[in-house]
Amino acid sequence: MGGEIEELARGGAVVLAIDLRGKGETREESKRVWDNFGHFYSAMTAMLVGKTLVGLRAQDVIRAVDALAARPDVEMRSLSVFGKGDAAVVLLHAAALDDRIKNVTVEEMPVSYESVVRWKIHQRMFESIVPAALANYDLPDLAASLAPRRLQIVNAVNPRGQRMETQQVRREYEAAQKAFAVAGASQSFVVAERKPGKKLTAFVP
Repeated sequence: MGGEIEELARGGAVVLAIDLRGKGETREESKRVWDNFGHFYSAMTAMLVGKTLVGLRAQDVIRAVDALAARPDVEMRSLSVFGKGDAAVVLLHAAALDDRIKNVTVEEMPVSYESVVRWKIHQRMFESIVPAALANYDLPDLAASLAPRRLQIVNAVNPRGQRMETQQVRREYEAAQKAFAVAGASQSFVVAERKPGKKLTAFVP
């Protein structure tokens, strides 16, 4: 994604790239035994104080939006965001909570929390989990809540981190597609595939 960000900046767009907590300068030291759990220690620390790493990171995104909103050179009516991997789950939550986020692209996001429950083995899911989430919602429900804003889901993955077929993902998100249709915004919801080497620019208005 680095090339696309540089291209946007050269084109005069205001670009803000943030390190979510547990990443970048606050990243954990790798501990081999927990590698399959992702950022286990950050996620566990959050739970020990009654929070979730997803929620705290979503708060980081919303504070970043606050920073952009305070700038006179930012057009908030066309604010676009991109999140990949575990950051994609965070971004979907942040967008559901903050309607200033208008155009959302998530890449390599776990297709759903329900899929994590269905699979016997999963990898790097711990940091993306919200305890008891399925009693109230799943990721496709968050997607539906964004209508009629723009949402693009690219290369969604299963709980093992393996890319899913586009048609499989569309079936998982049928309810979200219907929600966008009811909102008169069928074209604003896209499930897409990005092949290696192909630029991702569709999230830019």
